Amino acid sequence: MTSKAGDVQVDPGVKALFLKEFHTQRALFADTPTQQIRGAGRTTRAKPEGEDEAWWLVEGPKMLQRWHNWREQSGWVIWETPDGVPAIELELNVVHRGQQIKVIIDRVFVTEGGGLVIIDLKSGSRSQESDLQLGICAVAVEIAYGRKVVGGAYWDAREGTCGQIFPLRQYSPALIAHYAKQLQLARTCGIYLPHVTNMCRACGVREYCVAYGGKNMHLDPDYKYVVGDPETNGGTEHDDGS
Repeated sequence: MTSKAGDVQVDPGVKALFLKEFHTQRALFADTPTQQIRGAGRTTRAKPEGEDEAWWLVEGPKMLQRWHNWREQSGWVIWETPDGVPAIELELNVVHRGQQIKVIIDRVFVTEGGGLVIIDLKSGSRSQESDLQLGICAVAVEIAYGRKVVGGAYWDAREGTCGQIFPLRQYSPALIAHYAKQLQLARTCGIYLPHVTNMCRACGVREYCVAYGGKNMHLDPDYKYVVGDPETNGGTEHDDGS
């Protein structure tokens, strides 16, 4: 018999499995009081504390049940690598053209047609638009095992659905190695371009970031470009370009 939990029937066994793992992980932070663990997500009238521990104890079992249901309905099976490892949280560390590529792939499935599809599990509320992450994982599989991946998708734990399957055909080992080389070059030169997203709320240095507009942004080395233009002898730029 199952109990009603929101929009999905949660089997008691599924709930027990989730709670067992949840409390196992929580025990790793037993010395940290619950009130010191900041909830994820935005605070709303329905979630005044955000997605805190109490929220996850309710919603987590639903997500696990949705995954269980989707697995049964998909007809896909977990791929087993040539060395006999089930492709569940598959960790790969490969090298191509001198560039190291490290990934942890949530799942690799075999479809009814025999093709390999990468599934990345998402439990957050933010939608995924880029397929680059999936492409990097596909390339790592190709380098490690010589198997082409036919596609990749994000699975949404809040909806219990698999999104669009991206073909990933544009991602080759050479391209990803090139991207890795460019990234390494940027790190070596100390080039870090700001990328402002809703993830900035969880960044520990956001208040010191000019791009974020933090209260201590005057401590950001780039702040000198806010108050003037060092490349024009410190002259202040105006809206009209003068």
